[in-house]
Amino acid sequence: MKIKLIGMLVIINLLVTSCLNSDFGENNNSNNTSIKDNQDIYKEEDVIVKELYITVLPAETGHDEYGKTFSQLNESSIDDSVDDIKVKIIFQEGSNGIISSTDFGYGLTDYNGIMELRGQSSRLAEIKSYKIKLNKNSPWNEFLTINLNKHHFDTLRIRNKLSFDLIKSIPNITSLRTEFIHLYIKDLSEEDYTKEYLDFGLYTQIEHVDTDFLKNHNLDQNGSLYKVENFEFYKYEDYLKLKEDAEYNEKEFEKILEIKGSEDHEKLIDMLDDLNNKFIHINDVFDKYFDRENYLTWLATNILFDNIDTASRNYFLYSESDSDTWYFLPWDYDKGLGGYRSSRAIWQNGLSNYWGNVLTNRFFRNKDNLEDLNKKIEEIHEIISEEKMENLIDLYKPIAIEFLRNEAEDIGDKFNLDEINLEFEELQKNIELNKANYYENLEKPMPVFMGEPTMLGNNLHFQWTESYDFQGDAFTYSVEISDAPKFETILYSKNDIHEKELIIDMLPKGTYYWRVFVTDSNENKMDAFDLYIEAESNGYYFGTKKFYVN
Repeated sequence: MKIKLIGMLVIINLLVTSCLNSDFGENNNSNNTSIKDNQDIYKEEDVIVKELYITVLPAETGHDEYGKTFSQLNESSIDDSVDDIKVKIIFQEGSNGIISSTDFGYGLTDYNGIMELRGQSSRLAEIKSYKIKLNKNSPWNEFLTINLNKHHFDTLRIRNKLSFDLIKSIPNITSLRTEFIHLYIKDLSEEDYTKEYLDFGLYTQIEHVDTDFLKNHNLDQNGSLYKVENFEFYKYEDYLKLKEDAEYNEKEFEKILEIKGSEDHEKLIDMLDDLNNKFIHINDVFDKYFDRENYLTWLATNILFDNIDTASRNYFLYSESDSDTWYFLPWDYDKGLGGYRSSRAIWQNGLSNYWGNVLTNRFFRNKDNLEDLNKKIEEIHEIISEEKMENLIDLYKPIAIEFLRNEAEDIGDKFNLDEINLEFEELQKNIELNKANYYENLEKPMPVFMGEPTMLGNNLHFQWTESYDFQGDAFTYSVEISDAPKFETILYSKNDIHEKELIIDMLPKGTYYWRVFVTDSNENKMDAFDLYIEAESNGYYFGTKKFYVN
């Protein structure tokens, strides 16, 4: 009996090992090939600025969907609970101020498209960006959806196009077709037919990512495609459910991931289950569900372009219908290449910008994976050569200067060519700067998340998550408490904390602010992920949390 029992255990062990190798082993990913873009759809560098003419048609009084004016469209908020305002338009192309018989939309008197605002933070800009959906039987240059981006927060107006034109030359990832647009809009929505076309200046048309995009880029139209809205690879069990689940709610689902392709979410949920299971080795999970070259390329490109608004949003996840592999597709680089001008946290540089992401956090604790990222950084740095950057900037600079000068004149502002030339010089050096910042950032300990202070009898208990250091350096935590978010006055501070918690005597009743820093043995310092935004001043205080003592 003892011999038979041992024999059975050996067989069971072999079976379990076989199953694990089948599910998560090296051979499982052997059929995966990195994503290849369709280079045939890209034209040679084209610096033509196309003219588009949009006529906003009269609001349909009493109509729920098209009863608003163009002014109401532009004043609409970004409240998710309110449906987007839409207006009917006539969409036409012209040249030199004339819409001729050979131009798209010539002679139209009825609408051929619907226009609404596009973007999130861009809706707060003075001059808006627009999304246009054309009638299905009348695409413009193969496009049924037209994304007209003003890039109001990009002072040069060219960073998004420049980024995607650079990405076209990078393997293992897709780019987007882009073109400069000179936009004119005539507003007849209030039935004032004396109005003429107004010059809205320079826009960039960005290719829309949907199932047509998949087809045009030689990808699987039947595959899964999600636009990442607020996603860091957690399981999100209250939101991400199978469509067959009785509690499935598409609107709740799309708070995390906007559905652009297949509505079969099973392999997405399977991937998240395995990724969040710490008993499965991260490389086994990664090799089953992701393509190494594609992921490293996407991440290295974002780091080199300093496109920091990609930690939890502003990209797409795509998977072929007959594969478990997920690919990262880029989207929106208008704040990259030096375009992010707001104050920023220490962690909003390099790899620490992505450390709150489950995939990034687990994957790069493996030193070999980090070394692969370093190699990819160097590889892409070589592809995006200084000469390539200079050539593209030289093509786009005259266009930008012409339109920026006209915009300044329109609002009675002073046009400062010296400032613009200086910014173009800084743009030229941006890739080198971001590469240097990446390596410098790797020397710092990773950021932590701060918990909510709790009362323990006559004490206050503070907690935070554990940091991580790529070099294996020892690190300690520091805590500061103040009665104001600027920390002009420090009410309490303590350094050299080795634990992930601190207990102090109870503070008097009142409102307080606290922050945590991590410092390694080489004096490299990092702040926490947390952010406090002061409503009155709209002030951003990084690494800070507010709390109350009652």
